Amino acid sequence: MWLSPEFLDWYAHVQERLNNDDAGWERAYKIWAHAEQVLEQYNDEFHLVDAVTTLKRVMSHRLQLLKNTYDFGTIPVTGKPQRTIEQLAFWGILRPTMLVRLMDIRNAVEHEDATPPTRERCLELLDFVWYFLRSTDRLAMYPPSEVEFESEAYTEGHGNTYWLLPKKGPRNSWRIDFAGWIGAAMLSESQQDNWFEVHISRRETRDEVRGPNGFALKVHENRKENDLSVEGTAIGPESKLRTVFDLYFRLALIGY
Repeated sequence: MWLSPEFLDWYAHVQERLNNDDAGWERAYKIWAHAEQVLEQYNDEFHLVDAVTTLKRVMSHRLQLLKNTYDFGTIPVTGKPQRTIEQLAFWGILRPTMLVRLMDIRNAVEHEDATPPTRERCLELLDFVWYFLRSTDRLAMYPPSEVEFESEAYTEGHGNTYWLLPKKGPRNSWRIDFAGWIGAAMLSESQQDNWFEVHISRRETRDEVRGPNGFALKVHENRKENDLSVEGTAIGPESKLRTVFDLYFRLALIGY
């Protein structure tokens, strides 16, 4: 079956986040604090090298945490880069130039015995890495597991609003399962251009939705007669799935 993409224009927000406190995300800040302490106290060549290599450790720690949490390589989209930094850039999570530059500096001073950057330059890198951590904290701490789309088709309240609640993310193997209420015109048994291809596991009209006692649920009595309560999985095409993954990462970075 085929699902209209009009829900992508509805209000979208994170409905549920996982708690990633046990992943040790704060460890990166402790490593960063060591680099800050070195730069506050010393200005000689060897301590500047120490600061650069420590900042590289900070970056590597956060990148590895994000890689472990999101398993970017398994997202079912072709053409993804292989390196974690490039994968984060691919999904719009970061701009990689400064992180790549820090890696180049660290490799030069550690493997080629190159002269380290000046203390002023190291302080700039210190600030940049701090902002990198801050900008990815929510992504590291609370990965989203559910994103809700709500229309404004009705104004009587949530009980009469069209909505879809896709479950996706690494702990759902990046499969996009969904449930919700939609208008009948949003679902088609024939292929429609630019629509999502979906497998529907449950489809019921307003009057077919029953509570535990077998009676129609009063909370839905003001819905249109042919509104549909659905459950299913989005299976394609890839270009449409990509729009949902892009939105997932945009919402993952912000506070709602």
